[in-house]
Amino acid sequence: MGDYAVIVEPYSKMYAEPILKFGFTKDIIIIDEQRKKISEKDDSILYEGDNSKVRNVLYIFKDKKLSSIAVLLQNTSEVATESTTYLKERYSYLGPSNNVYYFEDKDRVSLGVTVDPTLGLTVLYLPYNPNKRLSSEVEGIDEIMASLRAEVIKKK
Repeated sequence: MGDYAVIVEPYSKMYAEPILKFGFTKDIIIIDEQRKKISEKDDSILYEGDNSKVRNVLYIFKDKKLSSIAVLLQNTSEVATESTTYLKERYSYLGPSNNVYYFEDKDRVSLGVTVDPTLGLTVLYLPYNPNKRLSSEVEGIDEIMASLRAEVIKKK
């Protein structure tokens, strides 16, 4: 018998995965990102969403290197449900903590999904760190969400 290739197509293609090149500079992200750029600041680049379900994709830089990515989704129950499907098809679900739902792809990325009062439904991508526990990820996400909120308030 011959070998067969099995191709698994995900049910949800909600959005293109962000450029997960943590530690790289803005120039590299700008070259690789296919979405339309809306604005660029010293510590961030904001892109249009892929479709009506995704409001924006925000790349955040610390010391001129990519440190996190926020995908801001539409605030509807349908989008929330589809985002769960989308993430479960691509990442391992770790569980909830402090209203943040955690996923990971070992050796690549950690994710937190939450509904923030200011930002709405948000998927936050962070570099995977095998030495961090879920509780320390919560602290990191809280800090990043606070700085994202500050950015949104500045734009109003």
